This record gives sequence, C-alpha cells and structure tokens, in this order.
Amino acid sequence: LNPNEVRPPISLERAFATFLLAMVVAQRRQTPRPLSMLVHPSSGRSLHTTYEHWIRALVDRVLVSLESGDAELVSQLRHGMFAEPYADLRQTGGVQVNGADIPLETLVSDLEPFMTELRVRVVNSDDGHEIAPGEWTRAPGWVVIGGNNLDRGFTVENLAVTYMPRGPGVRNADTIQQRGRFFGYKRPYIDLLRAWLHPETLDVYVSYVAHEQAMREELLALDRAGTPLNEWRRAILLDRTLNPT
Repeated sequence: LNPNEVRPPISLERAFATFLLAMVVAQRRQTPRPLSMLVHPSSGRSLHTTYEHWIRALVDRVLVSLESGDAELVSQLRHGMFAEPYADLRQTGGVQVNGADIPLETLVSDLEPFMTELRVRVVNSDDGHEIAPGEWTRAPGWVVIGGNNLDRGFTVENLAVTYMPRGPGVRNADTIQQRGRFFGYKRPYIDLLRAWLHPETLDVYVSYVAHEQAMREELLALDRAGTPLNEWRRAILLDRTLNPT
C-alpha cells in the first residue's frame, strides 16, 4: 500500500480531527495534559509506516491552511474537516470549558501553536521508539501508532481517541482485552472519549462490558449479604467466539 497514492480513510481523518479539537479543549481546561490518540491498525509494521504518513499528511494539511492567513482556506478547513467532529463532541459536552461551549471558530484558531508541538510516534520492535515517561509532558498531544508492542505493557498517557481498524484476529480473550486501552480510569474526561473500531472488534468489546457488569453484580450481592469471598461460586462469562487463555 503506497500512502502517496491512497488518500487517508475518511474515518481516520474524522478521528484525527476529533482528537485535535479534544486536545485544544483539554489545554483550555488545563486537564488532562497531554492528550493522546492511539492508532492500532495491525501487527504488520508496513501498515504502521502507512498510517504515520497519513497522520503527518493530515498535520501538514491543517498547518498549511492555518498558516496561510487565507480566511477562505481556513473556513474550508473548519467546515470540511472539523464541523462534524465538533457537533459530535458537543453532544457529550466535549467542547465545554467552565460550563460554556467554546465555538468551533475559536477551537480551530487555537490549534496552530499546538500543531507544531504535536508528537507523532511509531512504536514497534523495529524502530524501538519507546516513549520515556518524561517525554509525555513535553507536548500538548501525542499520536501513538503501532501493533503488538502496544498490546500490553505500554501505557498511553491520557488516551482519548482510539482508532483500531484491525479485527479480533485469533480471538484470544486476554489479548483482545489488553488492546482495550480505552477502558478504565477516564471518567474525568469521559466527554472527550471516542473510538473507531472494526465491527467485529466492537462486538467483542460490547460483550466484555456485559460480562463485567454481570460479575460486578454478583460481587455486589455478595458484599451486601456479608458473605465471605471464598464462598463465592465463581462464574466467568465469555463470548463463545473467544478463546479462554
């Protein structure tokens, strides 16, 4: 796949635009900083390079328009790339700061200085481009691209937007669960969370939520009854399409 000959998927453009607006909102709120986007296309390293090229092309497109000083060009960017992501974020309160909506025009005009500081990093075993803990705070936002190296043991700081077009693969339950970095510990900025997932992968995560809720309800009933945990008859629900590991 030659990224120079193929335009980025519309869904990737939408996800990236959503992330950029969320990043500006987070900067205005002063939390969480930095904000991150995870691009998890496949285990194949060649695709990582393709997605990096596409993301950098989108960065250049936004910067060229903003730096041009051309009001018509900026207006086209605002309405062509950011209008729909803005409307979507607004539905969950994701464009509010101190209880008031920030206009789209303001968020887009605020983008320029952050775009030059945005970090785009491929993390895989070939490149070895790990991100040191001290690096995260040196940028307002990060786009982290990779495959298996991001499945486990790698923390994506303040993850807000996830783009995962890959399917569930061989359907090993623990591997799929570890890819779900968008779960957990994100309530303070839940209004900014978004994910673009392969339809089959989406079904798997929906099933996981149902299973976790069932287990939590059992544990809550146990707690309310004052029953010792060692008397709980463990029942782990698992989608039949997944492999227990």
